[in-house]
Amino acid sequence: MEINQKNILDFIKISLKNLKINLKTSEIIELESRLPFNGMIIQSELLKLKSLNLPINSKIIHNFISDYSRHSTWGFINSFVSLDLKNTFGFYRQKILEGQTLSLLIGQINAKLTLSFLIYLEKKLGHSNLEISQKMGISNFQINKAIDLYTKISIEKLENMIIKLAKLDTLIKKSQVNDKLAFELYLLDLIK
Repeated sequence: MEINQKNILDFIKISLKNLKINLKTSEIIELESRLPFNGMIIQSELLKLKSLNLPINSKIIHNFISDYSRHSTWGFINSFVSLDLKNTFGFYRQKILEGQTLSLLIGQINAKLTLSFLIYLEKKLGHSNLEISQKMGISNFQINKAIDLYTKISIEKLENMIIKLAKLDTLIKKSQVNDKLAFELYLLDLIK
C-alpha cells in the first residue's frame, strides 16, 4: 500500500488496531502530524510506543515519537515562516520527488493558510477552541497549529501570503509562468 496524504490517517488507525494500541482521535492526529508517508517508519514508531508499556497521551507522543513533520504541510509552512531555507526547499523537493504536483502542493498550503485565517476570525468573534472544532469539524491540534501560525507571523503577513499564493496559482493555471520557477520565487519572497 502506497501511503500518501489521503490515506496516512487510515494506515495509522489500522496499524494501531493491529498492535492493540488505543488512542484518542486527537492523539492519532498528532501522530499523523509527526510521521512521514513511510509504512516501515510508521510501524517502527508505533512499536516504540507499544514497548513503553505506559498509558499513551500527547506528552508521551511528543517525547518518544520522532518528528518527521518537515514532511507535513504544517511542517513546510512552519519552515518558511521560520526562515528555514534548508527545510523549506527540502520539503518542496521531497514532494516533487514523491510525484506530487505543484498544483496539489499549492492547494494544500492554501488550505492551511486559509484555515489559519478562518480560525483567527472565529477567535475574534470570541469562540473557544471547542466551539471552533465542532463548527468546522477539525481537531484541536489543527486549531492550535493555525493559531500558532497567525500569532507567529501576524495576520497581515498571513493575508499577504494567501493573496500572493492565489495570484501565483492563477498565473500557473493560465500557463503564464514557469510553475516551478515561480513557486520557488514565491518561497524566496516569503523568506526574505
